[in-house]
Amino acid sequence: MHPPPDRFRPFLDATARYYRRYDVLAAYVPELIAMHCGHKTSIQLSLPNDDDLGPSLIRLRDFCDRTGFHLARREEPDAIKVLLANRPLPDDEFHDKAKLGELLSYPACCIDHCIGNDLNNPLIDHLGDLIRDGDCFPYWMNLFLQTSPFHLFKHYPCSLTCDVTSAYAQTLLEKIREANPSLWTHLRTFLPGPVLYTDICGAGICLVGKPDTEAHPVGRGAMGSVTVHYRDLFWDANPSQVGPMSRRNTPDDVELFGRLTSLLGQGDQVTLADDACVIRRGTRVMGRLKRPTHLHWKILEFKL
Repeated sequence: MHPPPDRFRPFLDATARYYRRYDVLAAYVPELIAMHCGHKTSIQLSLPNDDDLGPSLIRLRDFCDRTGFHLARREEPDAIKVLLANRPLPDDEFHDKAKLGELLSYPACCIDHCIGNDLNNPLIDHLGDLIRDGDCFPYWMNLFLQTSPFHLFKHYPCSLTCDVTSAYAQTLLEKIREANPSLWTHLRTFLPGPVLYTDICGAGICLVGKPDTEAHPVGRGAMGSVTVHYRDLFWDANPSQVGPMSRRNTPDDVELFGRLTSLLGQGDQVTLADDACVIRRGTRVMGRLKRPTHLHWKILEFKL
């Protein structure tokens, strides 16, 4: 078994620069811009519930002192939730799901969908529900990099065709273009393209097209097979870390994700057909993985 591949260098380098500059707030830069522009009134951070939390909270309090934001926190079994808001927060707003969703400027349709279907950890366990009825979406709806700095919304949408979420993302994209042109360029670099959805803790693997196939990197066969030619790959999810929070994925699924990314790192084309995933390099088959029956694998396209 080969080790997992070194992920797409431009993505790793850009991510590292944001973490050096913004530290614990790096994955929330788009939300901070939205707050600065009046597009949002608050943001919620999820921090690991461990002994290293103290320095992060100190930095967040210093940030609030400098910006005038208000900080509130609550403990959950697997994480500490920290809310940064532009006004003091009554306790019920932080603990009531509907009020919290409104406070975070989530679309009402998406709040109602999550509460009405009693979805817990939807970004880990329920992303598969969003992609069953479509395979091609605008790039600003790519939600597979939400824990990186390169995303346009943090919530679980009621669908990937949600008009309210789409309008919010497009408006924020224009605000980012004015406020932070470098981030705007990164968003337009990393969000478009094919994604292999694995159904493992919400993970999607972004595939970077080859120069000669970038215009049409995805081929869809008559019998339902889908092939993607790629030159590199990257992903932002961490199934080994969030796996214990999942209600539907097993440790075997997490191990399968590692085998899948390892094989993808050796190949330059991937084909999904029936219940299997075949990875090739040129004409040589690098490996074949059978899809467990409880998982849903799919190639999605996010168009620029």
